Amino acid sequence: MPQTKILIDSNCYLRLAQSIHPLLQYKFPWVLKSEYVANRKCKMTISKQQRKEIAANLDFIQGTARSQGSNVSVVDARALAVAMALGVRIVTKIYE
Repeated sequence: MPQTKILIDSNCYLRLAQSIHPLLQYKFPWVLKSEYVANRKCKMTISKQQRKEIAANLDFIQGTARSQGSNVSVVDARALAVAMALGVRIVTKIYE
């Protein structure tokens, strides 16, 4: 089965981790199970060009947030910048 790369924010990760394999390591007992440990060994490869694109995306996102008076966390902005550069989906929960 082909893999699909998806970035997941922490809140969604904690809700979905039992039904999809996590990509990040947190201090919860279930992350030490062999199936989750094996999944986390698969790392995303990011080229120099993609790193430059990530930096440009991050600058754009943070600049836009500042100009619009939005409060975007550095972590969220970086996740969006990486997803844009790699062309991967990102999963998050929007709070109203």
